[in-house]
Amino acid sequence: MALSNRKKIFFTTFVVGVFGVMLLIGAELWLAVFHPQLPAFLRPDQILGTMHFSNYTVRQDDGCIEAVTRFNNDGMNDVEHTVEKPAGTYRIAVIGDSYVEAMQFPLDQAYFRVLERRLKAQGKNVEVLAFGVGGFGTLQAYHLLNEYALKYQPDLVILSFFTYNDVRNNSFELDRSLDMKYARLDRLCDAVRRSERSLALACNELIELVRLPSGALQDDVGVVLLSRRDEVGNRPEVLRFVQAARRLCEFVEHGRDLDSSTRLQRARSVLLELYAAGAELPFVDAPEELEWPARPGRPLWPGFGAPAQYWEVFDPYELAEPVGGHLDDDLLDVYFDVKRGLTLWEDPMPKVAAVWAWRFQFDSHWGDHAIDALRALHRACRDHG
Repeated sequence: MALSNRKKIFFTTFVVGVFGVMLLIGAELWLAVFHPQLPAFLRPDQILGTMHFSNYTVRQDDGCIEAVTRFNNDGMNDVEHTVEKPAGTYRIAVIGDSYVEAMQFPLDQAYFRVLERRLKAQGKNVEVLAFGVGGFGTLQAYHLLNEYALKYQPDLVILSFFTYNDVRNNSFELDRSLDMKYARLDRLCDAVRRSERSLALACNELIELVRLPSGALQDDVGVVLLSRRDEVGNRPEVLRFVQAARRLCEFVEHGRDLDSSTRLQRARSVLLELYAAGAELPFVDAPEELEWPARPGRPLWPGFGAPAQYWEVFDPYELAEPVGGHLDDDLLDVYFDVKRGLTLWEDPMPKVAAVWAWRFQFDSHWGDHAIDALRALHRACRDHG
C-alpha cells in the first residue's frame, strides 16, 4: 500500500512538472510573439512599431563590428540639422532601413555623408539628411517621411529600397519575424477606404522609380523620388508642432521612469515647446465632417507630488479670488487633447482635421492649462527642482 502511494505521488509530481514546463514554454512563445524584446537603443512607437531613442549612444564591439553610434535629437544616426532650411541650400532627405541607419561603421563613412561631401566638392550647396531604422519596411518609411523628414523641407526625398525584404517587413503575416514590432496599417487602410481622394493623393506622392547607375550603390538597392505636396500638413510650423506633441506624449507615457526633480524640469521643457509651437499653428477652416477619436486611456502618470497643487487667478483681467490648480490635471488635460489630435494626424489625408482640432483646442482649452502649468512649473523647478 505504501509503494502504491509513492507511485501516486511520483506520478502526480511528474504530471505537474510536465504541465509546468509546457506552461513556461507557452508563456515564452507568447511573449516572443506579442512582446518581443527590443535592443536597448529602441523604444516602442505607436505608429512606426519601434524607434531609436533620441540623443542616445550605442557602442558595438562583438569581434566583427566595432563602432559607436550617436543618435541625434530625432533619434537618427546623423548629425544635428536645423529645422529651418538655410537660404540657398538644396536639401536631400534619405529614408530607409539599415542601409541608412548605418550603425556598422563610423558615421562619416555612411553613403549619405559621402554623397554630401562629394556634392559639396563640386561646388554645390547641398545638405543631406538621413532617416533610417534597421528592419523598417516601406510603410514605416512612409511614416518616417511624414513624421520626421518633411519638417526639414527637403527638395528631394530618396527612398533606399532593398528588394529582398522591404515589402515583407511591412507585416508579421509576410515576414513572420518574432523579433520585430511592425508599423500600424489599420488606420492607413481605414483612411483609404473612407476616401477615394486619399488614395489619389497618396499615389500622387510617387513621382517615378529609378535605379542608380551600376556601382553607385548595391545593385539591389533602388531609389524612389518623392514630391512634397504644398498643403497645410507639410507646413514647417505644423510639422514642428507634431514633433512637440509627440515629445509631450512620450514624456507623459514614460515619465514614471524619471525622478521627481527631472520630471519637473522635463515637464517645463516639453510644455514650453508645445505651447510655443501651438501658438504658431495656422488657422484653418473646420472640416465639414470630423469624427472625433475616442478619448485615449489614462497613462500611468506618477504625478508631481507636493508641488502639484498651486494657486491661480482664473481670468487675469478680472479682480477675483485665486482658485486652486493642479499640475497633474493640467498636464493630463493637455495630453488628452494633443493625443486625440495625433490620432487624427495618423490618418494619411487630410491633415487639416488634426491641425484644426489642435488650433481650436489650443485657443479654447489646452492652451490655458499649458500656460497655467508653466507658471507654476517655473516656481516649482526653482524651489523643488
